[in-house]
Amino acid sequence: MLLQVLVASFVVGVLLSWLDIDPVRLLSGAWNAVINAPEAVFGALAGLIPYILTGAVVVVPIVAISTVLKLMQRKNRRQIPPPPPQQP
Repeated sequence: MLLQVLVASFVVGVLLSWLDIDPVRLLSGAWNAVINAPEAVFGALAGLIPYILTGAVVVVPIVAISTVLKLMQRKNRRQIPPPPPQQP
């Protein structure tokens, strides 16, 4: 197991050197990505808000009308008694 880790580390180290990637810059970039992640997420969400509000102009009234109609149907079903069972 230790030998596999050493060989893999050597291969990755050679590859990173060949690509001119500095480990300190790599770790610094990873840390900056973690630090800046919340800002990126909130920035993306802020970009979605206008679309959500535009869609809500259409969706909210449709849902409201649908809900009112369902409630009215439920109320009407309670007021109409079921028919008596018929005997053959």
